[in-house]
Amino acid sequence: MAVCINEGGDDCCDSSTNITVKDCGDFYVYKLEPLPMCPSAYCAGDREPCPPGFGSSDGFQPGCSENYPRLEENPIVMPKYNGDAMYGYLECLFAGPITQNVRYTVEWLMDDNAVKTTDVTADSQQDILREDEYVMGCTIKCQVVTHFHDSNILSPAYISNDIFIGIIASPNFITTREDMTGPGHDVSIWATVPMSCKIELQAERFFLDRPEIVFSTCTVDIRHDSYNTLQKVKVDAVRDFQIDGDQLLTVYVKPSDICSVNVKEGYRESITVEVTDVITGRCTSRGDPHYITYDGRGFDSYIIGDFVLQRSQNRDFEVHARTWRCWEVACNCGVVVRENNDVIGVNMCDGEWGKTAPRVIKYSEGNFTAGVSITIDDGGKLFTIAMPSGSRIIAHTYEWGMDIDLTVPSDDFGSTVGLCGVLDDDITNDYTLSDGMISEYTGRDPIDFVSSWMMQPGESLFQSLPDKVGVDRSQRGQSEEQVGCDCSMHVAFDQNQDRHCEHTTGGRARRPVGRQLSSLDVTEEINDMASRLGSSMTTTIDADHGHTEARRTIRRDVQHETDWPTVSGITFQQAEERCRATVLESPIANYCTDIPGVDPFRGVPGCIEDIGLIDGFDLVYVAVEEMIDHCEDVALKNVSLYSNASGSYKPAAFLGDMICPQQCSNHGNCLRGICQCDDEYGGADCSVDLTRPPDVWYIEGSEDHGLCDIRSGLCQSISVIGDNLLNSQTLTCRYEFVKKSGDIWTAIDHNKVDADAVFISFREVYCLPDEIILAVENSDENSGVTSATLRVFISNDAGNTSSNGMLLTIYDSKCLRCESRGLCTLKETACEINGQCFAHGDLHPADAELQCLSDIDQYNWSMRGEVQSSTVWIIGVTVAVVIIAAVGVGGLCILVYKKSGKKKVDAM
Repeated sequence: MAVCINEGGDDCCDSSTNITVKDCGDFYVYKLEPLPMCPSAYCAGDREPCPPGFGSSDGFQPGCSENYPRLEENPIVMPKYNGDAMYGYLECLFAGPITQNVRYTVEWLMDDNAVKTTDVTADSQQDILREDEYVMGCTIKCQVVTHFHDSNILSPAYISNDIFIGIIASPNFITTREDMTGPGHDVSIWATVPMSCKIELQAERFFLDRPEIVFSTCTVDIRHDSYNTLQKVKVDAVRDFQIDGDQLLTVYVKPSDICSVNVKEGYRESITVEVTDVITGRCTSRGDPHYITYDGRGFDSYIIGDFVLQRSQNRDFEVHARTWRCWEVACNCGVVVRENNDVIGVNMCDGEWGKTAPRVIKYSEGNFTAGVSITIDDGGKLFTIAMPSGSRIIAHTYEWGMDIDLTVPSDDFGSTVGLCGVLDDDITNDYTLSDGMISEYTGRDPIDFVSSWMMQPGESLFQSLPDKVGVDRSQRGQSEEQVGCDCSMHVAFDQNQDRHCEHTTGGRARRPVGRQLSSLDVTEEINDMASRLGSSMTTTIDADHGHTEARRTIRRDVQHETDWPTVSGITFQQAEERCRATVLESPIANYCTDIPGVDPFRGVPGCIEDIGLIDGFDLVYVAVEEMIDHCEDVALKNVSLYSNASGSYKPAAFLGDMICPQQCSNHGNCLRGICQCDDEYGGADCSVDLTRPPDVWYIEGSEDHGLCDIRSGLCQSISVIGDNLLNSQTLTCRYEFVKKSGDIWTAIDHNKVDADAVFISFREVYCLPDEIILAVENSDENSGVTSATLRVFISNDAGNTSSNGMLLTIYDSKCLRCESRGLCTLKETACEINGQCFAHGDLHPADAELQCLSDIDQYNWSMRGEVQSSTVWIIGVTVAVVIIAAVGVGGLCILVYKKSGKKKVDAM
């Protein structure tokens, strides 16, 4: 292009030269060379240049026109979903001239790098980017450049809004407490664009091998048609029953491999979760009984009755205990726990002291809530009930009664009342009475405090069920069934199954594991049995079997003050020395004395008191058990005591190696948590004397002669209660059929029949006869018997030696009424025909013309046609003497004979 040069004269164009010009759309770029002389300057003249975006042949007016088409505004990128084709895409929309000579170029940029370029005609003015063309974790935008069909002048790029391809998790910081106080914590997750993708949540763990937080789910499914719908995931702290301080954890929200869009390597979102540590509580009631509250205060109780161990003031949870007379004092014999609508107990209160068996009883109706767990150890002495909240009750049963160990989660901090005190780390308010006042008494025998928590007859969970609670609770953590998922990063992901999701007891409650006692989970068995038997499982709460008024009288009927020396001459000093020596002789004492916060002699005051009250040393082991349990509790809670082995933190090894059931009863050695019994002893705790057979006391609840109605459905599992029972493969039941000769029951033959034995507890065995002793299905072909009497024996060694025999009569209540000692009487309204029972009116199994008419003949079939005449005759007796006369005197005599013809029979 030629341009003018002014050399100082009046004319703009004193001379000229050629330069190059570049059209940049909205402006021109001129390349001006240095002028050869001075003064001189390039001269533009007096003509107006074309405005930006316009041009002419020389760049000046007149004759200027648009260099390129113009857009009304920047383009917009919008997420879209094609429901028919089922895919997502992004649409770039813009508005510009639609004349035929206009052209548009759309370029898609991902993280500012071009990924797709499309030439678009004027009538289209849009372009799409399909979901398989973009990547999750990147930012997408489009830019549009315009030009005229016959021009190479391009417009500047019109740039759209940014759209991030990814997932959103909000809020990105939450705080949750182990006691679940405060509002619920939900994380909302959604996608920014239509896609189909399974999203994973992965949480960090603390150094212990357990999660710190749990989730309602570990995966979220994003769908094309609802990609921006907020999906809520609940996040809660784990009740870890440990003192591990507050934790800051990172939760990663990341796409899995199952996504319809490509994913940028390493892409994930994150949330920070702060977990506030809150202490849990443990309360014990041992021996006769000696209490140690949640906050560590010790006291004694000598009152017989039903008591509130704990009642929570912020949730539907309570525990009741029952005491009975033992020696000349009081001991625990039963415990019942209620959480929401589940009511479960362990009871051995029904019967003669020293001769009862512990039994798990389901008092509540319906199925257990998910998360309830009931286990019994191999020795049949340790019963553990775990509830969905993480609360746990251990009943350690003995010949005389039971010790009770209650642990509650951090939810109950500051909200407990009862004999276990107030869980708030303050012993000064542990003697809080039932009216809310605090007792002024400061010693170990707080009569007013204990008495205030004694329940009146009919009030306790042993005798009455609470009102049901609804599923929709007002407080957090109160729903009957919640899910807690372990979404820790080390847990493998299964695309077909949510990882490690458990109901809330296993979900939010993760108790550290110390001693490893072998046990049997009987939850389903207890649940199924209660479902089949209905209210018969809860009859115990309506009766005080073995609880006479004398045994349930308050306090003054039991000894509670000790005079030293005792009657046998034991001094206070001797008692103290014996208790302390028993503690120190325990193999575990050396480990426990080195643990900060453990007082190995914590149980000694109660031990001394026991020796004085019972004038003997039967309960000195209580001091050892208290030390062991206290030591284990402290060692498991304090994570600073854990050891690091191969990168995994574990509790102190002695908890699993040195603690054995009952410390092997001094008849064996503890090896890695298992008793190695001396030759003459057996059982999980070496308490069974193998040199003598079992001693049987009761059969089907009777100490004289047991009865079992075949129609109850229970006679195929016969309950036998006794002592020295061994849980082993050689535990056997044996029985023989007997008949009564005068006052003596003698064997019909001398062949004893072996039957399977099921070990229920250290005091109870179920015998399971293989044969059908009585048949209740009537037949016209076979004769049978309506009752049979057995003598039942128990053997620990497959029949080489056996217990004393116990008599049991199995009978058919359809026609027999049986009393103790096997005396059975035919019912007036039934028939006994061919050794089978029939109710009045029953038809013959094979002949509909024959019928049991008990008022005519109780031992033979009557013609069905006699029913009507007999009925008419009986009506005649009550209505008209005339009809009686018509029947005749003979008929009257027959009636009188049959009504008075009762036949007493001794069961075979």
